[in-house]
Amino acid sequence: MSDSPSAEFLAGLPADTRPIAERLISTIAGHAPFDVAVKWRQLTFAVDGDFDHWVCAVAATKRQVHLAFHFGSLLREPEVGFEPSESKYVRKLRYRSVEDVDEAVVRELVTQALEELPRFKG
Repeated sequence: MSDSPSAEFLAGLPADTRPIAERLISTIAGHAPFDVAVKWRQLTFAVDGDFDHWVCAVAATKRQVHLAFHFGSLLREPEVGFEPSESKYVRKLRYRSVEDVDEAVVRELVTQALEELPRFKG
């Protein structure tokens, strides 16, 4: 995690949520070659610099970390379930501890999101 957007994002997080975000970021970044930037106060992952059609993002508060999928409504809902949402497309998973992060679920959702990206861009 030596790239500056990730370091910049992590530096601003509270000590309680930083390890959760680190695990999510390393799982996502290790899965596919993404462009990464801090956008909309979240660490955002995109393909070919297209942040208008970002794939996923990590955001944090003092007590929890969210993993958001820009077009998550097109993905198969994981067993743990997405957070309730009124958004047409965005879906989020919430994490309150490092143990909550199931890397296999994260990788599967990222894989689905990459497969659905052309459809979403329409």
